[in-house]
Amino acid sequence: MNQLWNTSTGGIPGNDDLGAMSSWYVWTALGLYPDVPSRAELQVAAPLFSRAVIHRDGGRTIRINAPGADAPYVQSPKVNGRTTTKPWLPESFVQHGGTLDFKLGTTPNTSWGAAPRGRTAVVAHR
Repeated sequence: MNQLWNTSTGGIPGNDDLGAMSSWYVWTALGLYPDVPSRAELQVAAPLFSRAVIHRDGGRTIRINAPGADAPYVQSPKVNGRTTTKPWLPESFVQHGGTLDFKLGTTPNTSWGAAPRGRTAVVAHR
């Protein structure tokens, strides 16, 4: 995101895609991504902004807090005040809104997002 996107003539990769790359950038800058089209679960990664608020219909709000957003690695997120080891948000978070608090760092936390018993580990980064 920081290498390919800029305000020059070629600054938006795939600019002829009717906005798909721009929407990808917005999602990724928030530290979230809808991994599977038509499903509401969101993958979690380090956001670019220290704070973001998404106002949805019906008064539902998603708040993202990420002090030190210049650090590229998620250390431990909290969802509605509870620490989570999962690198995704459930559909209920998107449906009802909530608060996502990030603790970020400059080195990967290999225990966050790691599956038990030898399954592949997932380390979210940007």
